[in-house]
Amino acid sequence: MKQIGILLSVLLPVLCTSCLKNKVYEKNYSIENMQWLRNDTLSFEVEVTDTISSYNLLINVRHRTDYAFSNLWIDLTTIFPSDTSGNLQVQLKLGDNEEGRWRGDCMTDICDAQISIIEGLRLHEKGKYRFLLHHNMRSNPLDGIMSIGLRLEKQD
Repeated sequence: MKQIGILLSVLLPVLCTSCLKNKVYEKNYSIENMQWLRNDTLSFEVEVTDTISSYNLLINVRHRTDYAFSNLWIDLTTIFPSDTSGNLQVQLKLGDNEEGRWRGDCMTDICDAQISIIEGLRLHEKGKYRFLLHHNMRSNPLDGIMSIGLRLEKQD
């Protein structure tokens, strides 16, 4: 039993470090009163110097279990260093309607989900990228969303 404890004390920090080493950027915004207004656009600025690597782009969502929907539609605008832009509309699946379960990690009445929206993303320009994100749901305000974040990580 003591050997298992020693093994875990050695492996756990290594595993956690390997998860963090790929992270290039991560920022989360708290949503005031858990009511996300459609015109409340969240802005994320990422300085990119490595144009050789591929990246994964993920969205972090913290929500209450009484959130009324199993999904979350978002609009993501990317403003490139050259000042050109691109738009993407994405459906984030937060729950499974068939099984009635939330995806992600849930404790009591709060769930955390990290959802990959683009894998193998190539960022061909060096410089500052701006990602603008807002929800595109029918409800306004959107109740039950506690925080929204963006994570950019290098792909293995």
